[in-house]
Amino acid sequence: MKSLLRKSKYCLAVLLSPLLLIPFLQGRYVAPVQSGFVIDAKRVLVIDPGHGGEDGGAISISGAIESEINLDISKRLDLIMGLCGVPVVMTRETSELVYPEDAKTVKARKNSDMQRRAELVNSIKNPVLISIHQNNYPGKQPFGAQVFYGRKGDSRELAVYIQNTLIRALNSKNKRTAEEVSDNIHLMKNTDCTSVLIECAFLSNPTEDALLKTSEYRLRISWAIASAYLGFYGGKNES
Repeated sequence: MKSLLRKSKYCLAVLLSPLLLIPFLQGRYVAPVQSGFVIDAKRVLVIDPGHGGEDGGAISISGAIESEINLDISKRLDLIMGLCGVPVVMTRETSELVYPEDAKTVKARKNSDMQRRAELVNSIKNPVLISIHQNNYPGKQPFGAQVFYGRKGDSRELAVYIQNTLIRALNSKNKRTAEEVSDNIHLMKNTDCTSVLIECAFLSNPTEDALLKTSEYRLRISWAIASAYLGFYGGKNES
């Protein structure tokens, strides 16, 4: 565990140095790949920044767009995992999405994009899916990150591990527990692998909304998820 913590702190220190990251940023981000993509690794982390394109997701009480927050946290997570030697595939790495010409409505475009993401995940050998989202509620009181798990592989165990890590890293007063994801989440329902969906914070909570505006808090979320992933799999990208 001490070795893992030293590795995580090293990754974080490097991540905070823009000068060291410039060549890495230029070379790491590529357009999401299509079906048939294969990485020769025992485990590949697939990071899914929730929503995107015409689907902005929820809007915070201060007007922040969920899809943009999801993408920023996901990119930070991608950098950390890359620096720690973990193979990563992003389901999207920009705010814009390309839709089929026959997708004429927002619903049709969203469905098409979800199908594309599912096909991408299923085309990868040994994927572990982490989908990044933000929560929302009519009232301002609810707070705290929560992790939801799919029905395949180590989904439940990984979700519990990430949930506990997020509580320790973000807010010890958070009493939420990992729960099984609902059947209407297309990506989790249509992928055949270990999968978790992380609601990082409540956009409807004034405190968490303000925190999400800061680079430091988004980095803390990313670091916590990365630390949990590495801790769960023993700091190795092996089965």
